[in-house]
Amino acid sequence: MKESSFRFINYRVAKINVNIDDDFGKEPEGLNPNIQTSFGINEENPRLAEIVLNISISSEFELFQFDVQVKGIFEANPEMPEEMFEKMCEVNAPAILLPYVRSIITNYTALCNIKPIILPLFNLTKNKE
Repeated sequence: MKESSFRFINYRVAKINVNIDDDFGKEPEGLNPNIQTSFGINEENPRLAEIVLNISISSEFELFQFDVQVKGIFEANPEMPEEMFEKMCEVNAPAILLPYVRSIITNYTALCNIKPIILPLFNLTKNKE
């Protein structure tokens, strides 16, 4: 098996903001997740990119709000074409970060003593094609 020319270096949680009303969870209510991604390429090393994944979850009756921002560092081999590197940063890198963010949300909400929120899987390529 050949090693990928696109590597996940590390990630960190940049921001978490949670607001939970005392009445949240007393009645069933829908949750609306929103995902936004962006990336920036390092000026000194054009094969190094920081990917930013923002997830916001709000409840139907505004009794719950969870916002998290995770930043991941990815690197490509110099041989990788620029177009491919950008495509990897737009689609693959957020898909790699998403399971980490899903776990953070589930664990954080469990520690808040509410029913843990488990986000569904998302197709991140849908809006990128």
